[in-house]
Amino acid sequence: YMWRLTFFMWSLVFGYSAMTQQIAPSTHWSLIPVGYIGACNMFYLWHVTAHQPWTGKMFEVHMRHHMKVYPPKRFLSDQHQESHSFFSLDGVSHEGPLYFLVAVEMAVLKYVYRASLNVDKALACFVAALAMFGYLGNQLHYALHIRGHWMEKMEWFLMLRELHWIHHKGDMMKNFMLLNFTMDELFSSKDYVRYVNEEHAGTLEARQADEKED
Repeated sequence: YMWRLTFFMWSLVFGYSAMTQQIAPSTHWSLIPVGYIGACNMFYLWHVTAHQPWTGKMFEVHMRHHMKVYPPKRFLSDQHQESHSFFSLDGVSHEGPLYFLVAVEMAVLKYVYRASLNVDKALACFVAALAMFGYLGNQLHYALHIRGHWMEKMEWFLMLRELHWIHHKGDMMKNFMLLNFTMDELFSSKDYVRYVNEEHAGTLEARQADEKED
């Protein structure tokens, strides 16, 4: 399923780029794909940084999600559990660096494509796409932790849940991305190992039960 998800994501990116060309026809078509690559880099950098103790409050808030709210042995819950409020000091400390990185990317894109007419319109389209992907990505992250979610009927979703569970295990330095794992591939942080228990058909909850017994 991984190549299908990657192909799907890039199809959306190039489709959105074609739509942006209708709104800002004088801007080079590559702005949206290049921006998407940059955004993936920014998210990966932010997520890896959130796992570093030297970041202080950012690390504390992120580890609260990993270790207290959704540790590997309680990875699923019946309802979503928040680790912090978006508008609180914790939220600003945690998500603030990500928005700063996005702002830096926007400035770089504006400089690189400064010769293109309607570059501001194209950047506005890019910001709208980032907001949409950010919202949907956040909802997907919520769903990965919800027991009995309606998307459990789809095999690709169960695979993503498996990969995200691995991210919560051990040193928590694997599978930093949620949907497109290209950055994990490039930086050797990908881990597709499945902890399969033949007796329980390899279900996530069964392996969690096995870990509790250990």
